[in-house]
Amino acid sequence: EFTPTLPGCQTYRLRQSCANDLQACHGRTAIYPPFVPDPKPLSSVRNGFAFAVPTPNGDLFTFGEAPHGGLMDGDVNFNSFTSPVNYIVASRFAFVAVLNDRTYVAWGAASVVAGAVPGRVKSVVANEAAFAGINVTTGGAFAIGSKHNGGNVLNNTRCNGFATQLSSGVASIVASSCSFTALKSGGSVYTWGNTHCGGGISSETRTDLVNVQKVFATREAFAAILPGGVVKTWGGRTGGGDSTSVASTLSSAVVVEVFAGRNVFVARTAMGKLIAWGYGPHGGDMTAVQTHLNSDVVSVTFTFTACAALKEDGDVYVWGRADSGGDASSVAGGLHDIVSLYGNSKAFAAVNTTGGVVTWGKAEFGGTIPADKVADLSRDVVEIFHTDRAFAALKQNGQLVVWGQSGHGGSP
Repeated sequence: EFTPTLPGCQTYRLRQSCANDLQACHGRTAIYPPFVPDPKPLSSVRNGFAFAVPTPNGDLFTFGEAPHGGLMDGDVNFNSFTSPVNYIVASRFAFVAVLNDRTYVAWGAASVVAGAVPGRVKSVVANEAAFAGINVTTGGAFAIGSKHNGGNVLNNTRCNGFATQLSSGVASIVASSCSFTALKSGGSVYTWGNTHCGGGISSETRTDLVNVQKVFATREAFAAILPGGVVKTWGGRTGGGDSTSVASTLSSAVVVEVFAGRNVFVARTAMGKLIAWGYGPHGGDMTAVQTHLNSDVVSVTFTFTACAALKEDGDVYVWGRADSGGDASSVAGGLHDIVSLYGNSKAFAAVNTTGGVVTWGKAEFGGTIPADKVADLSRDVVEIFHTDRAFAALKQNGQLVVWGQSGHGGSP
C-alpha cells in the first residue's frame, strides 16, 4: 500500500536522527538494522493506528500512535535483529515482522508483545486483535494476542484446547476479524477465537468438512472448498456464514475459486459464473447483474460495501452499495478493455489496455480523478496501490500519481 510523505520527518533516516527530536517527529521513529537485499518486494503495512515501512536500503520506519506500533523502542530493540525483514503483518493494534531467518518480532499492543514466544515461522496472519502462524520446524500452529479473539490456540477453553490437533501438520491459516481457521495437510479444519465471527463450527457442518482443499474468510465467516467444487460455510449469518439462499445453485455448480469481501463471498465456477451470498446490500445480492455474470468472469474486487467483476473480454460489472462503487453509470462507457481492478474502502479504480485509469465511487476517496491528474492518468499506468481513502498509480516511467483524501495518502 502507498504510504504518504511524512511532513517534518523526511530526513529522519537513522535511529539517532529521530531519537534526538522525537517531538518534532511526532512520535515517528526510524530504525536502521543490517540488511541484505531480498528478492521479494517490500511494501508498507498499516494497522488501525500506525504504519511500518521497510525499505530496500535497510531502513525500517514506523510512525503513528506509539502504543499501537508507531514507536518501537519500548517493545523491541531493532538493532538486535538477527536477519533482515522479509515481510510485516498488521493487526488493528500491533505488528509482527517475519525476518529472513524465519524468526519473528512483535510490537505494539501490550497483549501481543507479552504473548510472543521464540520460534521460527513458516507464515503469520492477523485478525484485528491477534496473530496466528505455523512453526517451520514442527508444522504446528501458534497464536498470540487477545485470547478472546484467537490469541491462544493450544490451551484456551474458548477454542477447546487444540494442543494435540494443531501441534503438527498445519498447511495454512486464514483469519476473519476475530477468529482463525487452520487447514491441516490431510484436509481437516479447526477454528478458534470469537464464535460470533467464525470461531466455532456446528457439529453438522464439521461432519461435512472432510478433505477440505482451501479456506476463505470475510470479517465474520469462513467458506471452504471441498473436492468436486463443493462449498461449505460457517460463522456470522450476515457476513457469509449462511449460504442457504444459494444452496441449490452452489450444489449444482463446480466452484473453483471463492472471492471474499468484508461481508460477502462470491464463488466462481469452472465456467466463470458468479454466485454471491452474505449481506445483500453490500453485494450478497447480485440479482441486478446476474445475467451478465453467468460465464467468463476472471476476478472479483471489493470496496467495503460493493463488488466489481472483471470478465475475459475486459468488461466490468458492479453491484452493491451505490455510493461506494456499486453504481458505475457515470463511467459506464469506460468500463471496457479493462485489465486490472482495485478497490479501497469506498471507490474503485480500473486500468485499461493502454494504461489509462477509470474511477468511480465516493469522489473524495478517489472515485473522481482531479482535473490536474487526468492527463497523467490517461495512459501508461502499470499498477495501482491504495489506502482506505486514496489511490497511487505507478507509471511506466516511474512516476507516482496520487489522488483521494489527503490525510490518507491522496497528496504527496
